[in-house]
Amino acid sequence: MRLTLPEWMRIMASLADADSMIVVDICSSVGLTYSHTFAVVKELESVGMLKTVKKGRTRVVRLTPKGKDMADMTRLVVQGAQWT
Repeated sequence: MRLTLPEWMRIMASLADADSMIVVDICSSVGLTYSHTFAVVKELESVGMLKTVKKGRTRVVRLTPKGKDMADMTRLVVQGAQWT
C-alpha cells in the first residue's frame, strides 16, 4: 500500500514558496482535479489559512499570516516525507 499526504498539506506546501498562485497552478503542482483543489482551498479559507480573490475568470490564492506559519511547518513535513 502506498501512503499519500493529505491534500491540504500538499496545497499548503505548494503555497509556502509562492506569494500567490491561481487555482489551476495549484492543481498542477499537487496533482488534483480543479474541483477537488477548489473545494480544499475553500475549506482552508473557511478556517483562516488562505484568502482568495477572484480576478476575471481566475481565482488567486494567498496565504494569511496564520496560513504562512502552517505552510512553513507543512513544507518541512512534505520535504521529509517519502510519500506522494
